[in-house]
Amino acid sequence: MTVKYYCMAEQKTGGAEYYRRIKRAFGEASDNRIAEALATSRQAVSLWKTGKSEPDGHKLIRAADVTGIQLQWFITGEERHFARDTTMRAHSGPGHDRIAAAIDAEFKRVAKEEGKEMADLVAEVAKLLGVPERNLYNYRTGKWSVPASLIPELSVRFKSAAILGEIVGEHVALLMKPLLEGLEGQLK
Repeated sequence: MTVKYYCMAEQKTGGAEYYRRIKRAFGEASDNRIAEALATSRQAVSLWKTGKSEPDGHKLIRAADVTGIQLQWFITGEERHFARDTTMRAHSGPGHDRIAAAIDAEFKRVAKEEGKEMADLVAEVAKLLGVPERNLYNYRTGKWSVPASLIPELSVRFKSAAILGEIVGEHVALLMKPLLEGLEGQLK
C-alpha cells in the first residue's frame, strides 16, 4: 500500500503573510497602533512580522471589525474579498446619512463643550476605539457605515444617546440611557 503525502506548505498562511494583510488594512498605522487596535502586545505583532508566530482567529476578527475589511480577505488573501464589509455595519440603508450626521454633530458638540481641537478629539476617540483616525473621518462623513460594535462606545464617550436615537428611534434611545450610564464606568 502506497501513501501519498501532499505538501500543504504552499496553502498554509504564515504569520508574516497575516501581518502583511493586517498592515495593508491598517494603512500607515505603526505596529504599536496595530497592537493597540487588536488588543495585543507590540511583541506579538513583531512575532507575526517575522513569521515566528501568527495571530489567532480573534485577532483577525477584530482586525476585520476595526478596519471594515471582509474577514475572508484576512484569512484567504483573495483580492476579491479586499472590500469594506457592509454586513457588520450598524446601518447602511436610507438612514445611513442621518447616523453619519449624528456622529459628526456629536464630535462637534463634545469638542466645543470640552474646549478641544477637533483633531485632538478625533485622535483621543480613535485611540479609545482602537481604530485609525481616518476611519473616524470616513464614519463622520458617511463614506463608510459605522461598525455596530462602535456605537455603544461612541455613545458612552460622548455621554449621549443621540447616535443610538438615529439608529433605533428616540424612544428606545431614552430607554437605553440608564444602560449607557452604567457602561460608562466599565469603559473608563
